[in-house]
This record gives sequence, structure tokens and C-alpha cells, in this order.
Amino acid sequence: MTSGAPSMAALLTDLDAEREAVADLVRKAGEPGWRIPTPAAGWDVRDQIAHLTVSDECALLALTDPRGFARLRESAALDPAGFERRGLDGARAEPAPAVAAWRAVGSRLRTAFLGVPADGRVGWFGPSMSPLSLATARLMETWAHGWDIGTATGLGCAPTDRLRHVAGLGVRARAYGYVIRDRPVPSAPVRVRLRLPSGRPWVSGPPEAADEIAGPAEDFCLVLARRRRWEDTGLTVTGSDATEWMRIGQMFAGPPGPPPGTTGSP
Repeated sequence: MTSGAPSMAALLTDLDAEREAVADLVRKAGEPGWRIPTPAAGWDVRDQIAHLTVSDECALLALTDPRGFARLRESAALDPAGFERRGLDGARAEPAPAVAAWRAVGSRLRTAFLGVPADGRVGWFGPSMSPLSLATARLMETWAHGWDIGTATGLGCAPTDRLRHVAGLGVRARAYGYVIRDRPVPSAPVRVRLRLPSGRPWVSGPPEAADEIAGPAEDFCLVLARRRRWEDTGLTVTGSDATEWMRIGQMFAGPPGPPPGTTGSP
């Protein structure tokens, strides 16, 4: 299969499924698992859910009140660490992860996505996005933090073909890793040939491209979510541009993320 754009309805169905998969991980972890530290520095499982809730609330504001979101973004830019801390403080006062609150925000977010023009632009913490790209970014972040939770608790997080959306976002965000590092964006294309968890192929980029990345879709997504170094995955990377992309690529908004293998989180 090629990297074609899904419909908003299909994408939101997959976002809902990803959210439920992560919520199920938290349920399985139980109370002993809520305080387990995760790969994100200073965050336990409860904090991961709080972060996802706050991020979804920001997306809801961006869709329903662009001016209000612009004010929030300006405030966050003045004190990024404080903005993140204030968002987590309320959840940390709760005795359990506020999964119900996260689900409730997700339901409102679905309605908001279906109510905006598909060809519009939505402000975000990085570049503005199409509604489809913002919904994909929410799925990406849900999956990435679910991976953190599954890794921390030892429960794992079985990959699904929903990663095709994440892989597509990673390809579209190729230039972003260069821009935030003030580096020139290569003009040559890179061919990406991935194997989805079901075994189905996923392909992006022209077949004549000199550079290529091939291998498991989960590995490609983990690299661009800054969770793994490509050298530690099953990816085959051919060419200098492809190699550079795998070393600095980042598909979440914000400044350059920490090197893979260290603590940090989008």
C-alpha cells in the first residue's frame, strides 16, 4: 500500500482505538503501576496520561477557539517548563490516572475535528497544520506515550497497522528536524519502504530515489518519535540524506528532542 491520505472519519476511528489501547494498559498496570517511572524524565504512568489529556485539551482549544489558543501558545513560549508543570500539577493531586477525563476530552475532540473545514489550517505549537495532520499528530502522541507506558510497566504495547498514520506523519515532517536545528533541508527525495505489523507493505517516495529507508514500520516510527536510535532497530538505511534524517528526524512539535536512548518526551 502507498501513503495515501485517509478520511477524517477513518483517522478518528483509529485515534479512538489507540486511546482505548493505552487506557487498557493503564487498567492492566493497576494501582502499583501508576507510580512506575517511564522513559520521560520525571514522569510516571499517571503523568503520561495527564500529559495526553492536557495536549488533547490544547488541540481542542486550537480547533474551537483559535484566538484563545494563540494566547495560550504565547504564554507557553514564555515559560515552557512552567506551562508543562502547571498542566501536570492538577493530575498529580489525583489518587489515580484521570483516564475518564482523558476519554471525555477525546470525545469532544472528535466532534471538533468533524466540525472544521478539511482544507483549513489549525495553529499549533510548531507550524500550523491541516486538521488531518493535527488529528494524525494526536494519534502519534497517543501511540508514543502508550509505548512509554507499555515499556515502563513491562506490559508492552502491541503495534498495529494504525502505525501507517504515524509513518505518514513522519515522512511529511522530514523537513522539521532540519528547520529546528537551523540546517538546510535536503532537496533529494528518500524512498521509504516499511512493513506494517500485519505484514502489509507501506511505501512512500519515488522508486528512483537514490536514498532509501526500509524495515519495520514500528522501528521507523520509534526513531522519528525520538525513542530509538536507528542503529538499534531493524531498519536498513541507505544514503547520506537518509542517514542524516534518521539521526535528527523529529515528528513532534517543539525544540529538538533529546538524543534517542536518553530520557525525554514529546
